[in-house]
Amino acid sequence: DKILLAAFGSSDKNIIEKTIISELEKSTKTKYSFIALKYVPYFWLESSIYTVRNRYTSVRKLIKESHIKHIGEALEIFKLGEAVGGSTVEATKNRELERETIIFDVDSFKKDIDVLRSKIEKRAFSLSSGQNQNQVLANLSLVYLALVTGRRFFEIMKNFEITKDENGQILFNGLAKKRDSNNSMRGFILDDFETVVSMIKNVRHYYDDFVSNMTAQQINASYSKTLNNFLKKELAQNITFHTLRERYVEVCELEFNKGKIDKDVFRTYALSHDIDTSASEFYTKQKGS
Repeated sequence: DKILLAAFGSSDKNIIEKTIISELEKSTKTKYSFIALKYVPYFWLESSIYTVRNRYTSVRKLIKESHIKHIGEALEIFKLGEAVGGSTVEATKNRELERETIIFDVDSFKKDIDVLRSKIEKRAFSLSSGQNQNQVLANLSLVYLALVTGRRFFEIMKNFEITKDENGQILFNGLAKKRDSNNSMRGFILDDFETVVSMIKNVRHYYDDFVSNMTAQQINASYSKTLNNFLKKELAQNITFHTLRERYVEVCELEFNKGKIDKDVFRTYALSHDIDTSASEFYTKQKGS
C-alpha cells in the first residue's frame, strides 16, 4: 500500500483503476504501452496470482465500458500473458485438489454410503420442480454406485454389470476403456453385492430409454454437467465423479490391498487402467497375498 500510495497517490483499487482509464482516454494509442508500464506495480506487487489476474480482468472490463478511442489496442496491452493465465488455471486445480485431500477421510466416505443407501431404500427424498421420483432415485443410486464401485457414471448408466464367479469372486463387466475382449476385471465393492445389483436396476429403469443408442462419449457430453451438479448438491462438497473414483480407490487400498502389493499398481488395476508393469510380477504378488 505504501508503494502504491507513493507511486500513484492512492492505494485504493477503484481510484487507481479509474486513473488508468482516464489516462488512456486522454492519450494516443502510441502511448498506451507507456501507461501500462507505469502501472505495472499496481498489477504485480501482489503475492497472489489470483489478485494479479483479477486486477487485469477488472481494468479490461473498464476499458470496454470507456470512451477510449482505440479500445482494441488498449485491451491487447492490458492483457495477462497466456503463460501466466495458464498457470492460474493449473494453480486453481492444484488448490482444489489440496482442499479435497484435506476434507476427505475414510469415515465420512463410508458415512456418505450409508446415508445414501438409507435414503434410497426408504425413498426419503424430496422432488424439485420438473423432477420425478424415478429420475431422482436413479441419480441417487448412480452417486451411491460411484461411491461403492468407483465406476464412471456413463458406464453405470449403460453397460456396467457385476457378477460372481464359481468361487464367489466379484467381477466387473461392461467397462469402458478396457482393452480386454470381454471388458471385465476382478471387482472391489464397498457394500454388499445384492444392494449394488438393485441400485444398478434403479439407474437402468430410468436411463435405458435415454442412453440406449448413445455412445459413452455422447453420454458423458450430455449428462456430465447435470450429474456433477447433482453430486455436489447431494454430498454438499465441491467434487466431481472423477474425485469419487480417486476416493474410492484410496478406501479400496485400505480395505482390500492393505499394502500387499505396490499401492500404485493396485490403484491402477482397481480403476481398470492399463498396468505399466510385468503381468507375471503383478499376478504372482496377488496370488501370494
